[in-house]
Amino acid sequence: MIELIDNIIQMIMAAMVFSIAFFRAFIKYERESDDSHEWTLIGLFAFEYFAGDLYDALYVYFYETSSQYFYISEFCWYTSYLFMILLLVHMLKEKPFGMESRFQFLIPVFTVTMAVVFYVRNGDLVGNIVSVLIMTAAIWLVVNGLIAETRKPDKTSQKKPFYIACAVILALEYAMWISSSFYWPGDTLLNPYFWFDASFSISLIGLLHTMSRYHGISIGKAVRR
Repeated sequence: MIELIDNIIQMIMAAMVFSIAFFRAFIKYERESDDSHEWTLIGLFAFEYFAGDLYDALYVYFYETSSQYFYISEFCWYTSYLFMILLLVHMLKEKPFGMESRFQFLIPVFTVTMAVVFYVRNGDLVGNIVSVLIMTAAIWLVVNGLIAETRKPDKTSQKKPFYIACAVILALEYAMWISSSFYWPGDTLLNPYFWFDASFSISLIGLLHTMSRYHGISIGKAVRR
């Protein structure tokens, strides 16, 4: 029951994000603004996550157990991060995959190490290879964005909160993977996975808020306009 409630809450949050984002994208498109691309990509990110949660929620509701066909929901989640990567590339614009710091080589070291740990725990070779590629690219872009914003002399850029929001989402995703890879008490609040998942749901709103802040609007205005 807790898993179903958790999925429903996350679906509501994701639906709120992609609804507002797509609405903003439509308004910007009508005004022939370049901002429509950013809102569209946020909407697609949230929508794909919503689709994965919808499948899981329906499976739990009808069969009262977690889905055995995990690759269906994982395909949606991986796709959502591909849209995040496209959004980050769009925000960075020039040389998005350049190396801003020599310490960035630690990023693939971290993602590969975690993939090996997950593979030992769950034996999913293909899934772990895909996660390494996607998460390495996403983390690399986020780090590039944070470093680039920190180096700006005026220190007034509104992009930094957006990159921080992306970093939080990626960190929570890893926290959920780690907590689900080790034994915890089942479908209870003692399982840390549900707390990480609840935090992830909130972080989706944070992503929307930081993009709205970057464009100088509030979430409320995003709905009313």
